[in-house]
Amino acid sequence: MNAGLCVARLALVVAAVSAGRANAQSSPAAPAMSDEVRAHWERGLAEHAAGHYQAAGAEFATCYRLAERRECLFAWAQTARLGGDCETAAELYRRYLQIELSPRQTEAAKTQLAVCEAAIAARQSQWAQREASAMRREVPPRAPWYRDGWGDALVGAGVVGLAAGAWLYVAARRDAAATAPTYGDYEDRFHGAERTRTWSLVALGAGSAAIAAGVAHMVLRDASASPAPEPRVGLAVGAAGLALRYTGRF
Repeated sequence: MNAGLCVARLALVVAAVSAGRANAQSSPAAPAMSDEVRAHWERGLAEHAAGHYQAAGAEFATCYRLAERRECLFAWAQTARLGGDCETAAELYRRYLQIELSPRQTEAAKTQLAVCEAAIAARQSQWAQREASAMRREVPPRAPWYRDGWGDALVGAGVVGLAAGAWLYVAARRDAAATAPTYGDYEDRFHGAERTRTWSLVALGAGSAAIAAGVAHMVLRDASASPAPEPRVGLAVGAAGLALRYTGRF
């Protein structure tokens, strides 16, 4: 038997053997392994020494199922832990601790169980951090309102429209109230004032709409951080008739 195999055997059975010697006077000796169980045990030790922990675990698991020997159970837990499967190893250590053990065996199993529980907790913490990082979206800084080109242009055009509308409305009222030498002249001036008044209302409405659109664009300007939907234009049929519908962002 080579040196590596000896080291592996010592690491796996130290708890069982030492405790068995300590309790030799108070507990009956465990029955010897059958040839079949010993064959799995020896193969498990060889695979463990070679670093093939999954294969070693399979051998020790078979060994334990055939004879339910505590050294097989402890070795199975050890290979599961060394193979990176701390969930299985922790379950096996807990099962091992339910057996009547010596203080040294209990301490060894509890120490290895604590190592596995710490590794499981650290892995769960890393998973939680990765999930939280994936779900968290970086919010872009809010740009000052005066740097919103579309919003500023729309509000500026709206102010000009309101000013023009107000000026036309005052001019229309002045023309309508002005005197004329003849009725024909008065009628012409009155109709001209009506047309001016109509244009003033159009300018006032357009200016108000432009200001509202500019303010809305300023409020919603942070939405530009998301991908812009494809603009679409179509007709919508409603109870009031046909309406032009636009979807998208400008």
